[in-house]
Amino acid sequence: MFGGRPLRRGEVDVVVRLAAGSAVCSAVRIDERRLLTAAHGVTYGGGLFDVRSSDAPLPRARVIARHPQLDLALLELETCIGTGGVRLPGVGVVTEGMRLFAAGFGARSPLQPHGTWRASGGTSRVAHVTPSRFVAARDPVVACFGDSGGPAFSADRQVLLGIVQGYDRHGDRCGDPIGYTRVDTADVLTWLACGGVGG
Repeated sequence: MFGGRPLRRGEVDVVVRLAAGSAVCSAVRIDERRLLTAAHGVTYGGGLFDVRSSDAPLPRARVIARHPQLDLALLELETCIGTGGVRLPGVGVVTEGMRLFAAGFGARSPLQPHGTWRASGGTSRVAHVTPSRFVAARDPVVACFGDSGGPAFSADRQVLLGIVQGYDRHGDRCGDPIGYTRVDTADVLTWLACGGVGG
């Protein structure tokens, strides 16, 4: 996260890194077996990804579903890891001006070398809300290389609000305000409850 700080061990343990060769993105554990990320971040690797938390490698994961209209993908770990995931929100909780905490495994500056990326995060606020996404102000944390698919939580880090859409999808640069796919919609919550079916 550009402008973020390294996360302490166990601080936000549901944030993970996905890798297939040199392609890296972030994801969030939503339960003992499933991960949620940005669909554009899992177009590499033939659908199978190495997964790592801040502490250690996790079982590999495979893509099991892509949302039909939104930039979301659901992955399943090869084996259950036995610990829970993030709490999902109610419908319509994201509002303009609310504080959030964003996290990911991307660079903390545009010049940071690829192999040195570690979990980082920080606070921001919601600047604009549409029916399917919200934009966070650069206040002071925004996404950078490798943060695509990473989560935005409520300020207390208890509830998942959105997933980073990717800083470069529309010509944005590392450090520009970033868009998130909203998780607090009836469509997304139903899609997740049904294991990625529908949408």
